[in-house]
Amino acid sequence: MFEMPAEQVRTNVDFCDHVEELATQYWDTARPLPEYLLALWQLAQAHKDAEALPFTEFVAALDRALDEPAPAIDMEQVRAAVQQAERGGYWRWQAIILSQAVDLARRLDQAEDGVIPAANGQPPWNNASTMAFLEAGAVTVFDGWVSGEEEGGGCGSGGCGSGGCGSKAERPSVAQVKKAGCGAGGGCCGEEGECDGECDCGGGGCCDGDAFEVESITWDLFSDFLVAGQLTE
Repeated sequence: MFEMPAEQVRTNVDFCDHVEELATQYWDTARPLPEYLLALWQLAQAHKDAEALPFTEFVAALDRALDEPAPAIDMEQVRAAVQQAERGGYWRWQAIILSQAVDLARRLDQAEDGVIPAANGQPPWNNASTMAFLEAGAVTVFDGWVSGEEEGGGCGSGGCGSGGCGSKAERPSVAQVKKAGCGAGGGCCGEEGECDGECDCGGGGCCDGDAFEVESITWDLFSDFLVAGQLTE
């Protein structure tokens, strides 16, 4: 059970809270990302004739792909999808997700600490695990976490402002916490740039970005989410 189940997700901050719950629970147990992407592709096909997915349907598909049966990679189908990408919308999204699944399946054994460098004309995978991929997409596209750059950077990037958890403090994602070697509980950054346990912001909500309601997700935004999941550091 989630504190923020898919059917209750209404805003970008709700979404990032939901993804953070997923990451906390499934970081070490989630299925390999190529399988996840194929399962997500299969689930989303039900909406291919729509211009956009209702936001709750988008979130539910991300959840269900964690254990939905994943189809095998069919290279003829992938090639056909790439040829149809110029049609835009769903067809561009399909070409991206299938190409990602194929590329990552080929290179997954090259991953070190969840990162695969660019090679042979293929872009890097800065988030080659399923939960890191979802977090990167959420943080980049939906801005549910405050950037932290104004305050000197977040815990995962190696430094914080001298004020610690101030009114614009960054809430580290699980990926940042893991990369920084901090405790599994995450938390805000202390005065010396170290994770100092649970984030206690005095009830002011300082660890959340500005919330805005999201009614639906266009295929172009979904495509951006996929690309951000792969490339965002």
